[in-house]
Amino acid sequence: TSDWRNHQEYCNRNVRRTESRAERQPPANNVEINVPGPAVAVAINTIVTRRGGDGRPVALHPGGTQYRSLLSDAIFRAIRGQMENTGDSDTGTHVNEIIASLRTDGFPEHEVRIALVNLMNDGIVYTTVDEHHYNLAADESTARESTRYAYGSSLNDAIIRALRDLGDQAEDGVYFLDLVAEISMEGIYQERDFRAALNVLLNEGHVYTTIDDDHFQWSEYPPHDSTRTNRRSLFDD
Repeated sequence: TSDWRNHQEYCNRNVRRTESRAERQPPANNVEINVPGPAVAVAINTIVTRRGGDGRPVALHPGGTQYRSLLSDAIFRAIRGQMENTGDSDTGTHVNEIIASLRTDGFPEHEVRIALVNLMNDGIVYTTVDEHHYNLAADESTARESTRYAYGSSLNDAIIRALRDLGDQAEDGVYFLDLVAEISMEGIYQERDFRAALNVLLNEGHVYTTIDDDHFQWSEYPPHDSTRTNRRSLFDD
């Protein structure tokens, strides 16, 4: 009987320790993105969920049009806000301040740096006193209009152009690594960025896989064409 009571006390102590540790665990990585208007976006790692007027979540993947639009708007607000706070329109906003501002909005540093490179290549932002300070090259309404890429982002557009250029010589489709080498964005993009962009283009029907999951072709069919059936996600089982 004494042994049984000792065993019970030992079990109870372990349960209390487990409950105590659980209470100290950090909260889940869900951050509300501060988007003007009725829509609310929630970032979960690098996947964003936007809740529309009906309250139902819609997944926004990095590389998609809506995700890039939200990210660009957040960058514009960060740069504009810093200029208004300091009254200095010549020095610009340091990249670390932009990253810190957007981190509270739920955007990861890697995505912010890629977006800044894209915006600078497109002439939307420019560097000022050094390569780490940015300013807007145009007013925000013009900048937003300029970031409406044909396929959602500059990387998506580059992938489509590469597939068009290489596809005619590749009967089995363009191999993933050949596609990456053709675009070669000075090391800015990582493999996961190409995978995410291709996943968006697959889901929207702009590209399709051929002999396996690593060979792609550009789709000449419109996205809604039911004759194109090979549009499954790269991340599907």
